[in-house]
Amino acid sequence: MLKGIKLIFKVGIGCVAAVGLAQANTLTPVSTVYGDTSWQNIGGTSYTFTDTNHNGQINVGEKVTFTVDMQKTYWGIHAFDALKVWIDNSSGTNLSINQFRWNFDPTHNNETATGWYVSPTGQWVNNDSWKPWKGGDQLFSFDYTFTTAGSYDLVASVMCSADLSGLTGISQTALETNNDWSKWNENFHSLPGWKQGETDRYQFTVVASPVPEPQTYAMMLAGLGLMGFTARRRKSMDI
Repeated sequence: MLKGIKLIFKVGIGCVAAVGLAQANTLTPVSTVYGDTSWQNIGGTSYTFTDTNHNGQINVGEKVTFTVDMQKTYWGIHAFDALKVWIDNSSGTNLSINQFRWNFDPTHNNETATGWYVSPTGQWVNNDSWKPWKGGDQLFSFDYTFTTAGSYDLVASVMCSADLSGLTGISQTALETNNDWSKWNENFHSLPGWKQGETDRYQFTVVASPVPEPQTYAMMLAGLGLMGFTARRRKSMDI
């Protein structure tokens, strides 16, 4: 009988303490501003999170992993592709800013030359057209843990290093080691002139960490009592 009670206690405590990883969720799109998405675009954005109480919602204190899928079709006259992702709260304050580069790989781009592209020897070549990109999608991820409940936006934006150079006034070569992307904001793809890529805004909600129900406390106290009883029983049997 005692073994049966101990088993029930272990299962109960296991249910209280279990930590799971919620399945990937697609963020709710709010707006998209397009440039020329032939070169690079955002294929999708999702998130997973440590669902400590298995309620299917992001709670304060649970680590969230955001993933952005960056796509491209052609390779042009630039050194790398760039992705910038940031999280805004309801007042528009940036809480987290992440910057990623996708460097050129000639082994993925070995079709017949058709357009501006980088040759395996590093030379710019112009064939008056575009060269297809064969590198596939690129996934970029970062983690963030929220400390306050509320509504949040995630903004993801992609462009090439040539446009980023024009925006920042820093050469493409210098940008490979310089992280001054502060002028890159959500309005970039709304600026006049031809701009590559796109900017997407998504929305999601973080809820307050739930207070354990009275039944949970009762189960934990009962378990502790059973543990104490078992320890005393074993001690008396050993004497």
